[in-house]
Amino acid sequence: MKARIAASVVLAVGVAFATAGCNLVAPQATRNSYDPSDGVGATVGDLAIRNAMIISEDGEVGTLVVSLVNDTDETLSVEVQYEATSGRTSDTVDAVPGRTEVRPDSTEAVHMEGLDTIPGSLFPVYFQYGSEEGKEVLVPVLTNALEAYATLTPAPSASPTLTPTPDPAETALPTPTAEPGVDAPAE
Repeated sequence: MKARIAASVVLAVGVAFATAGCNLVAPQATRNSYDPSDGVGATVGDLAIRNAMIISEDGEVGTLVVSLVNDTDETLSVEVQYEATSGRTSDTVDAVPGRTEVRPDSTEAVHMEGLDTIPGSLFPVYFQYGSEEGKEVLVPVLTNALEAYATLTPAPSASPTLTPTPDPAETALPTPTAEPGVDAPAE
């Protein structure tokens, strides 16, 4: 009787291993979180930062592109900070409940100036809201070489147009003239 029970247990363990395959002892890739695109993600409290990237042609001026997923019922005032050549720079984005897209053509655009980086590198950006502890995220700096990013490059700032100003020495002063056939008044 004991041999039969032992054989049943051995058979059950063998069936469990056979049907489970490698998943019983190998790590499951579907349990690992990863960033499926070119951007990176992080979580700060109830705020999920998804697919964050900076689009810049020269590494000096860029646009932050990110999806902010707010899991609360109220709008969160998210502070976005980065180190510019002029010092620490801060911008505020209002993340409404649900998803807020931050891109150059949205109302929540973050234009970054004074960057000191190059496309292809990682640039530290700090995200924080309310009393939650913030998180520094190493955000990739990309160009608009891919078609999907072509419209995300920051618009060039308007250059002042030079209007020539006449030199006072060259400006002709009006001189009084008499009309033909009319005598000039006596002085």
